[in-house]
Amino acid sequence: TDANTMATECCYCGNPTMIPARFDGALKPDEIIPFQKTRKEAAAALKAFYEGKRLLPAAFKKGNRVEHVQAMYVPYWLFDAKIKAQATFRAKHIHEYDDGDENVKEISVYECYREGKMTFLRVPVDGSEKMDDTFMESIEPFDYSQLEDFTPAYLTGALADRYDVDADAAIPRADERIAQSAADLLEDTVEDYDEVEINGEPDIRKKKGDVAYVMAPVWILTTRYENTPYMFLMNGQTGKMAGSLPYDHAKSYVYFAISTLISWPILYFLIDFVSEDDGIRFSLLVLFVAFIAALFCGYAVRKYFIDQMSNVHPAPDATEYLKKGSFKLTDEDDTYLYTRTIRTKKGKRRDDD
Repeated sequence: TDANTMATECCYCGNPTMIPARFDGALKPDEIIPFQKTRKEAAAALKAFYEGKRLLPAAFKKGNRVEHVQAMYVPYWLFDAKIKAQATFRAKHIHEYDDGDENVKEISVYECYREGKMTFLRVPVDGSEKMDDTFMESIEPFDYSQLEDFTPAYLTGALADRYDVDADAAIPRADERIAQSAADLLEDTVEDYDEVEINGEPDIRKKKGDVAYVMAPVWILTTRYENTPYMFLMNGQTGKMAGSLPYDHAKSYVYFAISTLISWPILYFLIDFVSEDDGIRFSLLVLFVAFIAALFCGYAVRKYFIDQMSNVHPAPDATEYLKKGSFKLTDEDDTYLYTRTIRTKKGKRRDDD
C-alpha cells in the first residue's frame, strides 16, 4: 500500500481491508456511488467488447483468459460552475447558379457575435494519479441520482484510494471541458448559414460553485496477449467498458487491398461517365485518378476497422453536465462583411472581390 490507499487486501487471506485513519477530515469523501455491476457481469462485458472487432487476432479471442478482475473505488472531484461566455464566429452564405456558359459561386461573409450564460453541474475529474485520465473519461457518465452519503462500509469487497490530485490541480481539466461546451452552445445559435467557424478563442467568465469529493465504482480487468498486458476498465455502475485491443496488421492490409480493388473500377466508371472528354490519353488519366482515389478509400476502410479496436478517448466537452434549461442567449449581432464571387468557365476561374 501507499499513503493514498483507503482499502487494500490482507496479505494473509486476500480479503479487502480498510484503513480507518485514512478516512479522517478532508480525506473523507462526501459521497459514494455504490457498485451496481458484479464481477461476473464485468467478465461477461469484456467478452462482449471483443465482438464485432474484425481485426482482432484469432489467437487472442480463442486463447484469451482474464488474469485479474478487481473492484476499485476511484476518487473524483465534481465541479459546479456558472458561466458567462462570449465568442465571435465567421459565417458564410453560399449561393451557386448558372450564368450562361459560366458557373457562379457567391460567398457572402458575416461576423456573428454571441453571448450567453449557462450552468454546469458536477463536471467530473479523476482525482487519482494512478488512473489514466483518458481511460476514466471514457467510462463516463455516472448516474449521480444514485450517490449516497459516504460510509466506509461501502468499501467492503473493493480496493480504494483517496485522492492525490487535489481540487485546485483538477480544476483546469474541468474548465477545459466547460469552455468547449460553452463555445459549441454559442455556435449552435449561429443559424441559417451554410458554413460557421469560431473566430479566435471564446471569452469565458466563471463563477465558482460547489465542489464535491466522491468515490466512483470501477472494475479493472487485466488480460495478456503475446506477453503484453492489456487493461480494461468498466464503469461499475452503468457497465460501460473502455479499452484498447491488439489488432492483426496483416488482416488490416487485406481489408485495405480488397477495398482498393473494389472501389477502383467503380470510381473509374463514375469519373468516366461524368466526363465529356474522350481519347486514350484521357482514359489513362482517369484510370490513374481513380486509382489514387481508390487508395484513399482503402485507407479509410483500414482506419475505420483499426479505430474500432479502441474506445479510449478524452471527453470532448462537458455538455453531458449542462443543467437542463440553464443556457440563455443574452446578446447576438450579425454583421455583413463582404461578398466574394467565383466564376468558372471551361476549366478556367476568375475571382471578383
